[in-house]
Amino acid sequence: MALIVARIKHRRIAITSDTLLTEHDSPLPFQKGTIKSCMLPGGICLSFSNSPDLAARDFKDFHATFPNGTNFSNVISFFKSSSINT
Repeated sequence: MALIVARIKHRRIAITSDTLLTEHDSPLPFQKGTIKSCMLPGGICLSFSNSPDLAARDFKDFHATFPNGTNFSNVISFFKSSSINT
């Protein structure tokens, strides 16, 4: 299970997530944690749960597809599609 929390207050967005990873349903040591949120061009923050390897692949594919960033709608469509495929 991943915990990702976001809050909008006035003109600021705060987002945080846990860093716990599991492998074969067992938690990995704290030192093997990872960042689960990434800022994208356009002020969009994307957080993930599940596999950091799949997330890294998708972030790399996103950068290759939109090297200069894109609009909110394209970001949502891209990651919705990648999420469905994984």
